[in-house]
Amino acid sequence: MQQFHKCVSIIAIKAKVDEMQHLALRYFQEVARTGSITEASLQLNVSASAISRQITKLEQDLNVALFERRPRGMVLSQAGELLSLHVTRLTLDTERALADVKEMHEIQRGIVKIATYEGFSILVLAEIIAQFQQQFPSVEIQVWVGNSIDICQRISNGQSDIGIVYSYAAPSHLQAEFITKRPIYVLMPPDHPLAQYEEVTLAEAVQYPFALPDTDRTQRHLINTALASTGLSIDPVFSSNSMATLLTYAQKTGCLLFSSSDMRETNGFLTNAKSVKIDNPILQSSVAQVITMKKRQLPVSVKAFLDCLNKMMNGSPEQSSKDTNTLSQ
Repeated sequence: MQQFHKCVSIIAIKAKVDEMQHLALRYFQEVARTGSITEASLQLNVSASAISRQITKLEQDLNVALFERRPRGMVLSQAGELLSLHVTRLTLDTERALADVKEMHEIQRGIVKIATYEGFSILVLAEIIAQFQQQFPSVEIQVWVGNSIDICQRISNGQSDIGIVYSYAAPSHLQAEFITKRPIYVLMPPDHPLAQYEEVTLAEAVQYPFALPDTDRTQRHLINTALASTGLSIDPVFSSNSMATLLTYAQKTGCLLFSSSDMRETNGFLTNAKSVKIDNPILQSSVAQVITMKKRQLPVSVKAFLDCLNKMMNGSPEQSSKDTNTLSQ
């Protein structure tokens, strides 16, 4: 009996230690996310001193500094980044296991979180989601729209399951599920002088008024590179960081607009407009890359959406690009 009580005590102590370690890691992740003990304290409703003590003890146990203390906040050290990545994967794998248990026989419910760039969300993604939910109506889809850097960050920290980036080299801890070509076209009214052609040169296109994305957008970088390679330039009559605004402006004014979607994908944003191919190797080689966290075990519902996305973007899984290391180097 004495031995039994001793075993129970050992188990209780171990459980308490595990609970404290879990708490410390939870505090650590929140400080890593917010970059501040004060902000983490507000988010967790825990005193800043308690969070500070747990992180200090965690660093002492690991014998390594997890943060660089700076005047404006806390920044992860190299060791801290590694720990944060492992804790994120552990959390996501736990969530995936729970989801898989619920979906053992079929996909009944689930949440798929997608991060993508605006043009794709407007012109392509909405239709793919609608098609997917015809088959899986109980699966909730959440879409976040932003730039490629922020999309990769959301995949890295587990805020999103699937990322879709445009002609962007993703970090090495993310993996490309597949890549599909997204060549840039010129969209124009059907009565435009260039609409009679199937393909035009940049020199021909730049003779007419253009609406362009802002200079910090990936598409604008590609356009500027293509222009520079041919010694040309464009003075846009309108620019915006919003693809929806660019599409609406082009619809109202009839000016030209670059787009990585042809008219089959504009979903009514440009009624009766025509897409014309551009004879330029840079603009014809742009791609969309679908990314996830490397080595993460994805929930069943997320895998199902990836399959649907692949089929609708590439025609079939067999046609998808196997050259998935191209943008990940």
